[in-house]
Amino acid sequence: MDEAQKKAFMQAMTAQDPKHLNDSSSYQTRAQRRQAQEQQINHQQKTAHVIDVHARTVSVDDLYDCLAEVQNYQSKDYTQATWLPFVNAFTQALKVYQEDEPSVEALMVAKDALETAVAQLVPVTKF
Repeated sequence: MDEAQKKAFMQAMTAQDPKHLNDSSSYQTRAQRRQAQEQQINHQQKTAHVIDVHARTVSVDDLYDCLAEVQNYQSKDYTQATWLPFVNAFTQALKVYQEDEPSVEALMVAKDALETAVAQLVPVTKF
Protein backbone atom coordinates (compact mmCIF):
# COMPACT_ATOMS: atom_id res chain seq x y z
CA MET A 1 0.00 0.00 0.00
CA ASP A 2 1.50 3.34 -0.95
CA GLU A 3 1.22 6.53 1.14
CA ALA A 4 -1.80 7.89 -0.74
CA GLN A 5 -3.74 4.65 -0.27
CA LYS A 6 -2.84 4.52 3.45
CA LYS A 7 -4.00 8.11 3.89
CA ALA A 8 -7.31 7.44 2.09
CA PHE A 9 -7.81 4.27 4.14
CA MET A 10 -7.18 6.11 7.44
CA GLN A 11 -9.56 8.93 6.47
CA ALA A 12 -12.27 6.42 5.62
CA MET A 13 -11.78 4.57 8.94
CA THR A 14 -11.75 7.80 10.93
CA ALA A 15 -15.01 8.94 9.34
CA GLN A 16 -16.73 5.66 10.33
CA ASP A 17 -15.34 5.41 13.87
CA PRO A 18 -17.74 7.12 16.35
CA LYS A 19 -14.84 7.83 18.75
CA HIS A 20 -13.59 10.43 16.31
CA LEU A 21 -16.88 12.33 16.06
CA ASN A 22 -16.98 15.67 17.76
CA ASP A 23 -19.04 16.01 20.94
CA SER A 24 -22.01 17.83 19.39
CA SER A 25 -22.49 15.17 16.70
CA SER A 26 -22.24 12.41 19.29
CA TYR A 27 -24.68 14.20 21.61
CA GLN A 28 -27.16 14.73 18.79
CA THR A 29 -27.03 11.05 17.90
CA ARG A 30 -27.69 10.03 21.53
CA ALA A 31 -30.49 12.58 21.80
CA GLN A 32 -32.09 11.33 18.62
CA ARG A 33 -31.81 7.75 19.83
CA ARG A 34 -33.36 8.67 23.19
CA GLN A 35 -36.21 10.50 21.49
CA ALA A 36 -36.89 7.52 19.22
CA GLN A 37 -36.93 5.21 22.25
CA GLU A 38 -39.33 7.51 24.11
CA GLN A 39 -41.65 7.62 21.10
CA GLN A 40 -41.57 3.83 20.87
CA ILE A 41 -42.37 3.49 24.60
CA ASN A 42 -45.24 5.99 24.31
CA HIS A 43 -46.63 4.10 21.34
CA GLN A 44 -46.40 0.80 23.22
CA GLN A 45 -48.18 2.28 26.24
CA LYS A 46 -50.99 3.67 24.07
CA THR A 47 -51.31 0.37 22.22
CA ALA A 48 -51.40 -1.56 25.50
CA HIS A 49 -54.19 0.73 26.76
CA VAL A 50 -56.24 0.15 23.59
CA ILE A 51 -55.74 -3.60 23.88
CA ASP A 52 -56.86 -3.53 27.53
CA VAL A 53 -60.00 -1.61 26.65
CA HIS A 54 -60.93 -3.99 23.86
CA ALA A 55 -60.07 -7.08 25.91
CA ARG A 56 -63.10 -6.37 28.10
CA THR A 57 -66.19 -7.51 26.29
CA VAL A 58 -69.82 -7.38 27.25
CA SER A 59 -72.38 -9.58 25.60
CA VAL A 60 -76.09 -9.07 25.17
CA ASP A 61 -76.54 -11.79 27.80
CA ASP A 62 -74.49 -9.78 30.31
CA LEU A 63 -76.70 -6.76 29.77
CA TYR A 64 -79.81 -8.92 30.03
CA ASP A 65 -78.60 -10.30 33.38
CA CYS A 66 -78.17 -6.75 34.71
CA LEU A 67 -81.60 -5.73 33.48
CA ALA A 68 -83.24 -8.85 34.93
CA GLU A 69 -81.56 -8.30 38.29
CA VAL A 70 -83.02 -4.80 38.73
CA GLN A 71 -86.31 -5.00 36.82
CA ASN A 72 -88.37 -5.39 40.00
CA TYR A 73 -86.88 -2.42 41.83
CA GLN A 74 -89.60 0.00 42.91
CA SER A 75 -89.47 3.77 43.23
CA LYS A 76 -91.05 3.74 46.69
CA ASP A 77 -87.96 1.96 48.04
CA TYR A 78 -85.44 4.61 46.95
CA THR A 79 -84.99 8.37 47.23
CA GLN A 80 -86.28 10.36 44.27
CA ALA A 81 -82.88 11.98 43.70
CA THR A 82 -81.26 8.59 43.15
CA TRP A 83 -84.24 6.93 41.50
CA LEU A 84 -84.36 9.23 38.45
CA PRO A 85 -80.76 8.51 37.30
CA PHE A 86 -81.49 4.81 37.78
CA VAL A 87 -84.61 4.99 35.60
CA ASN A 88 -82.69 6.84 32.89
CA ALA A 89 -79.89 4.26 32.92
CA PHE A 90 -82.38 1.37 32.95
CA THR A 91 -84.31 2.85 30.01
CA GLN A 92 -81.11 3.40 28.00
CA ALA A 93 -79.87 -0.12 28.76
CA LEU A 94 -83.21 -1.55 27.68
CA LYS A 95 -83.00 0.35 24.37
CA VAL A 96 -79.51 -1.02 23.72
CA TYR A 97 -80.67 -4.54 24.63
CA GLN A 98 -83.56 -4.27 22.16
CA GLU A 99 -81.31 -3.23 19.23
CA ASP A 100 -80.87 -5.87 16.53
CA GLU A 101 -77.07 -5.86 16.70
CA PRO A 102 -75.75 -3.55 19.41
CA SER A 103 -72.03 -2.79 19.34
CA VAL A 104 -69.79 -4.04 22.13
CA GLU A 105 -69.11 -0.42 23.05
CA ALA A 106 -72.84 0.35 23.35
CA LEU A 107 -73.32 -2.74 25.51
CA MET A 108 -70.39 -1.75 27.75
CA VAL A 109 -71.62 1.82 28.16
CA ALA A 110 -75.18 0.72 28.93
CA LYS A 111 -74.10 -1.94 31.42
CA ASP A 112 -71.63 0.39 33.16
CA ALA A 113 -74.20 3.18 33.41
CA LEU A 114 -76.80 0.82 34.84
CA GLU A 115 -74.37 -0.66 37.37
CA THR A 116 -73.29 2.83 38.42
CA ALA A 117 -76.89 3.97 38.85
CA VAL A 118 -77.71 0.87 40.90
CA ALA A 119 -74.68 1.43 43.13
CA GLN A 120 -75.80 5.02 43.75
CA LEU A 121 -79.36 4.14 44.73
CA VAL A 122 -80.15 5.29 48.26
CA PRO A 123 -82.89 3.37 50.07
CA VAL A 124 -85.66 5.34 51.74
CA THR A 125 -85.24 5.14 55.48
CA LYS A 126 -88.25 3.77 57.27
CA PHE A 127 -89.03 4.82 60.83
